[in-house]
Amino acid sequence: KIFKELFSKNTTFAKSNIFFNQFSKNLTPKAIINSDLVIIPVRTDNNFYKGRSPNKLIMTMRMGIPVLCSNLPSYLKMSKEMGLNFCCSTNKEWEKKIYLMLTNKVHAKKISKKMIKFVNKNFNKNKFILQYDQVFSQYKK
Repeated sequence: KIFKELFSKNTTFAKSNIFFNQFSKNLTPKAIINSDLVIIPVRTDNNFYKGRSPNKLIMTMRMGIPVLCSNLPSYLKMSKEMGLNFCCSTNKEWEKKIYLMLTNKVHAKKISKKMIKFVNKNFNKNKFILQYDQVFSQYKK
């Protein structure tokens, strides 16, 4: 409901190309790369959803597109570690942050650069391999 109201009231949003898609290995990367902003809304009133991993968020950040998302614990943790505030919990917060990202391209670019830098530093190949090394080293005899 918020997005329908927001897009109908605001000419900036009314002119935007909007993609709503379920994650798909083939379609999602193409939709992301052709976007100005990725929005990851997730229900926060259910404990099942609160345990979601930040994998989709990380993938989107790595592609260089700014992201706004719901206040899930894993997303909030990353947001705080980056010193950014890209999580939303209220309709007003979503509206304000979406509007800022779509109307202030300099701000959006600055945010996306900070996201890429964070992801490349913290979720690179060497960090990935190190996680496995740590797990397997526990089982060495």
